[in-house]
Amino acid sequence: MRLLEVGCGTGQNLKTFLREGFHVFAVDIDLDAVLTARSLVPELKTGLGPFFAVADTGRLPFRKGIFEKLICFDLLHWARDYGEFESWVREMWQTLKPNGIFEARFRCQEASWLLVEPLWVEGLVHELKGEWIEPWKETPIKGGGLQGSMSVRRKS
Repeated sequence: MRLLEVGCGTGQNLKTFLREGFHVFAVDIDLDAVLTARSLVPELKTGLGPFFAVADTGRLPFRKGIFEKLICFDLLHWARDYGEFESWVREMWQTLKPNGIFEARFRCQEASWLLVEPLWVEGLVHELKGEWIEPWKETPIKGGGLQGSMSVRRKS
């Protein structure tokens, strides 16, 4: 199963994804972070990747409908406004196959660039014809604020 991690940073999730048997594709806009993540490859060599790209979230270098799962942790709250947030989600969404799973976690209150309203996110998911796998969750973050979590399936 192909998994795309958008905002992979220095690769802290790679071991878990590879251990779970995913063919991992990892993207980040920060070249230094991608090089650090790539340096883990000799240790993680499994034949399932990981494969890396330096790319902007708004312009991902992948065809439509090729991933079964997309992970985006600690990235969306960096959007400058709701327009950019929506643009990023739509760009990621189009890379999913029908029935593909989109999982995201992001700060949605305090200490974030964009204060994301849960009802707005729910409206966007509805517009994309997504199906909630689990209900929207907000959990406290160490040091203050809340983290929003979403797990959504792309309907066929």
